[in-house]
Amino acid sequence: MENNEKIFLKEHEMNEYRVLQDKINQVIYSMGEVSVEKQILKEKEERVMDTFNKVRKDESNFLKKMERNYGSGIINSETGEFTKQD
Repeated sequence: MENNEKIFLKEHEMNEYRVLQDKINQVIYSMGEVSVEKQILKEKEERVMDTFNKVRKDESNFLKKMERNYGSGIINSETGEFTKQD
């Protein structure tokens, strides 16, 4: 037969235990917050990448149009000058 003697913790021990339990709960809560924040950032990153890819496609289409209009060359983005290349 097992010894099932009940021993009650002293008040200061119980207080210390409760403080530790509270700290553990706070850490678990923080871990959940971090997980949610990571998901939000992942979704934001995906939206930004979609926008980036669209802008790159738009740029590529623009450069193809310029090549049809002016031939092969380089555009100076500061002056707007187009330099033809052979």
